[in-house]
Amino acid sequence: MHRNTIGCKWIFKVNENEFGVSILHVCEEYAFTKALETCGFPVPNALEHNRHCVIMSLVQGYPLFQVKQLQNPYTVFETIIRLAENGIIHCDFNEFNIMVCLNNLC
Repeated sequence: MHRNTIGCKWIFKVNENEFGVSILHVCEEYAFTKALETCGFPVPNALEHNRHCVIMSLVQGYPLFQVKQLQNPYTVFETIIRLAENGIIHCDFNEFNIMVCLNNLC
């Protein structure tokens, strides 16, 4: 019985810490998105954040993997290069997390 109680407290503390880390990540994501938006990068508008959720504007576009052909594929590369030139390195740029609106990045 005592062992289970200790286990429950330990699990609660882990979840409590994970929730705290989640809140921290949300605050960072919100601030980071606002900063990118201010610098003119094509990102959704971060409207609000609370606990472990960031509310963003709806992106009227498609994930890159759903687009058969881009009229100007260099737009994607130019934006990634511009991010890198500003010290922003994303470790997971791929066709699933790049959004395209008509012929441009969203």
